[in-house]
Amino acid sequence: MICIYAMKITKKIDLGVFQQLEKIISTERRERVKKYHFEEDKKRSIMAEVLLRHSLKKDFGITREQIQFTNNSFGKPKLKNFEQIHFNLAHAGDWVVCGVSDVPIGIDVEIIKNNDLGVAKAFFTSSEYKDILNQPKEKQIKYFYKLWTLKESYVKAEGKGLYIPLDSFSFCILPGVIQMYECNQLSKKYCFQVFNLDDFHIVAVCSKKLSEEAISIVSIENIDIC
Repeated sequence: MICIYAMKITKKIDLGVFQQLEKIISTERRERVKKYHFEEDKKRSIMAEVLLRHSLKKDFGITREQIQFTNNSFGKPKLKNFEQIHFNLAHAGDWVVCGVSDVPIGIDVEIIKNNDLGVAKAFFTSSEYKDILNQPKEKQIKYFYKLWTLKESYVKAEGKGLYIPLDSFSFCILPGVIQMYECNQLSKKYCFQVFNLDDFHIVAVCSKKLSEEAISIVSIENIDIC
């Protein structure tokens, strides 16, 4: 089972709602939230865990009282006492996303904005950089972000963070299929998907199996975590 959720955080949401939700999230996240300077970052972080708790209850039947978090040896959060359930969270711009599954999963969301493609030349493989330049001029930035989110989703699924250099693996995006290569060899240990949340936000999901479901867009009114 793979469950993918996204929520748009708007300025219309009352601050009091977030203050109530903050009481429900884990102590670790509350401490982390206190360190954020900007209110928007606090809101995104809070809602990331709220989305996770929503999925754990709705899709896996795990109650609020049962949820405890720990970390792997590289610092990636995981559920305590539910080793068979994997999750990953991300937020950027107006969106928060969450992926929960019975197999390892990674998820990333990015804002599509003008960017210096020199970043790709410096951190991506040469083949990926060439693929970007081979796109029509008006599509190069979006293709760059497809690759960027795919790479981030893979690194997050592996749970090893910066220990995996971004140029140590590469992607080839073909019609209907996304291929990953390691040491110039096609790797089949993960499946990948890319979604557009809107005209300015893109999401990539990396999982041990391909999900047949699209992203579920939810609002605070749809959330059930009590």
